[in-house]
Amino acid sequence: MNNELLNKLANAANRFSSFKIVRALTDGFRFAMPILMLGAIFQLISNGIMLIGASSQQIAALASKIAILNNLTFGILGLVFAYGIGYSSGKLNKINPNTTGITALSLFLVLCKPEFAAIDMLNTSFTVNFAKFGANGMTLAIIAGLAAGEISTLFITKGWTISGKNLPSFLQNWFEPIIPGFVVLALGWIITYLLNIDLYTWISGLLQPILVVADSLPAMIIFWVVATLIFTLGVHPLAVIGPLFPLLITALAQNAQLAQAGLEPIVENGFHINNAATVFYWTVIGGTGATLGLNILMLRSKLETVKNIGKAAIVPSIFNINEPLIFGAPIVFNPILAIPFVLVGGVVNQVIVYLSMSLGLNNIPFNMFFVPVVPIGISGFLANNDWRGIVVTFIILIVDIAVWYPFFKIYEKQTEEKLKNTENQ
Repeated sequence: MNNELLNKLANAANRFSSFKIVRALTDGFRFAMPILMLGAIFQLISNGIMLIGASSQQIAALASKIAILNNLTFGILGLVFAYGIGYSSGKLNKINPNTTGITALSLFLVLCKPEFAAIDMLNTSFTVNFAKFGANGMTLAIIAGLAAGEISTLFITKGWTISGKNLPSFLQNWFEPIIPGFVVLALGWIITYLLNIDLYTWISGLLQPILVVADSLPAMIIFWVVATLIFTLGVHPLAVIGPLFPLLITALAQNAQLAQAGLEPIVENGFHINNAATVFYWTVIGGTGATLGLNILMLRSKLETVKNIGKAAIVPSIFNINEPLIFGAPIVFNPILAIPFVLVGGVVNQVIVYLSMSLGLNNIPFNMFFVPVVPIGISGFLANNDWRGIVVTFIILIVDIAVWYPFFKIYEKQTEEKLKNTENQ
């Protein structure tokens, strides 16, 4: 009965994660990783220069100039996500992904509601709130990307396009997206300029109470209990919880804006604890489920088989990649390891992190530094400039090892018995 129930849950989760819209979102987020990593590099350089010569006006001026590159990487995430989601949607629907990506990018710009003003006969000014182009505009990017992909797919599959059968293939690619592209952009124009609806402002007002609720400890626990449970069924959590990822990035972006305004990174000043940096640098040490503690225990196992799995997985684990451990131990469909996996990654770490940040024992992350594969300790310090964050990280790791330990010993004993039975056969 248990196996049948697990199989049904796994099948349901896999079906959901295979939806094209969900896949387009998650693939679109992966599309943006290079620009995220570039932004992180410029953030590091800027922070490093400020630390070296914080009292020097010349150093501060240099750091502010380097920060321009940070703004033109992290600061245009919305643009990148819009194109990436539109491109991924087109690719999954087997239509020209470049045209859906470009259409999505154009729609995103329309929804940002820029203003144009003639300076003279040859020059026109383009004015838009730059924050809309960044992480705060991710919801607009999702709308633009999915609308461009799905509407274009509908028109092309139904044949509602300009026919170019007798034309060369490159000319067909020019004419085919004209009608769907016109419809997509016309809808955006009607909403934004004819109906005078500022979607960015409307969505920001809608998201604010959601961000407040998401900042609560119960919300953090529910979020990651679900994520870890799904992973124990063999479905990667990003495939299902990926649509919630924009909230985490938006929360970090809002923290960065508050910090730039000179506010101390504490809850009372409106900083969000539950953000992308908090999640990847403190609560999921070693990957979803916080498996680095298990990996360390495996390295000290008395069984060569278990120790070898630990050796194979330790380098990826240090960089928060734990798929080798998830499927190698395995943790998937293994109740003995699944229990601490959910307990540690879903409950224990959430409680420690929330308490440390809400009580002011560790700064809430405020730097727009987000690269999930940076090793623990270093990544946290770069996100909140607080050495206490490094201490909290290693306290969490010690607690994780303690929680994993009794379950690991049972797993080790079971593995030993299986090996003996195999030898006897």
